[in-house]
Amino acid sequence: PEQLWAHLEEYEKRTGGEVIAIPHNSNGSGGQMFAPVRLDGSEMNAQYAATRAKWEPIVEVTQVKGDSETHPSVSPDDEFADFESWDEGNLAQTKKSALSHFQYGYARPALREGLRHENKLGTNPFKFGMIGSTDSHTGLATADEDNFFGKFGESLPQPTRYANQMFAVLNEGFWFGASGLAAVWAKENTREEIFAAMKRREVYATSGPRISVQFFGGWDFADKDITTPDLADTGYRKGVPMGGDLLTAPNGKSPKFLISAAIFVGSPGKPTSFQDSPSATRAKRSSISGTCSAGITFPTVVRPYFSFVRRQAGSNPRASAAAGFRSLILAGGIMHDNAVSASSIISIG
Repeated sequence: PEQLWAHLEEYEKRTGGEVIAIPHNSNGSGGQMFAPVRLDGSEMNAQYAATRAKWEPIVEVTQVKGDSETHPSVSPDDEFADFESWDEGNLAQTKKSALSHFQYGYARPALREGLRHENKLGTNPFKFGMIGSTDSHTGLATADEDNFFGKFGESLPQPTRYANQMFAVLNEGFWFGASGLAAVWAKENTREEIFAAMKRREVYATSGPRISVQFFGGWDFADKDITTPDLADTGYRKGVPMGGDLLTAPNGKSPKFLISAAIFVGSPGKPTSFQDSPSATRAKRSSISGTCSAGITFPTVVRPYFSFVRRQAGSNPRASAAAGFRSLILAGGIMHDNAVSASSIISIG
């Protein structure tokens, strides 16, 4: 990637434009995407780490060719770790996967590796937000299970789509997942502001459902912040958003996280009312980081669980939620399940 980064640097100087690189399909990289060394096998240094962090602020973790967030071999205690796994080999099917590939081919363990590199180099090369994308080549944004138009022409809706092979020689259509979407919190719906939000990592991924998630970290959130109509304003005023840095704690204070999640139930552009939604939909936010070796202990796993309850007419649109966790790093995340509406404060003490 270093030649690519050099080209991006030259492009910006020559044109005055701005660019970033978004790694994708790390699950098919054979363990090279987040490897602990450079492509030529040499050790990382601080300059390499800083350059990578500059040009690759976000990573794609879900798309039609599987999930790149984590794998059961590196997250054995996560029952969702096998979601849409493409783990038999590389894209061309010329090499079989090995267990050693998974540690460096998925985003979740890469966050842990980034902290290890930062401890040694002073810079984190894997400090990224997460997005989803379709990677389809049809020009259609159809990331819904009941409205999926495939990746190429051979996987468009037709009786044989499940068996048709990509390029007539690669994976059959039944391998494809109806995924995913990139969500961006931008100040305005303009190209400039959307790009700025991506660079500051204020993004998240879903595997298709149009889930609206707000996530803030701070030191002074209170329970009453859950029910305020201006939850986002409160989050920005009292903390930092997803992708931000929550720095050294004031004396005697532990971090708190303000989370809100909602989804319209119904067809895109024509949602049904909340009271028509399932009476109890359960969603889980997957673990973020892990424990490094060499005596370096970093946050382990966060598992906030939310029970989303049906909103009755005239009721408070935000349902209270219980959360269970061990510890957390503020970073991008991925969500797999549909939800209705919920907000919660999580304290770490």
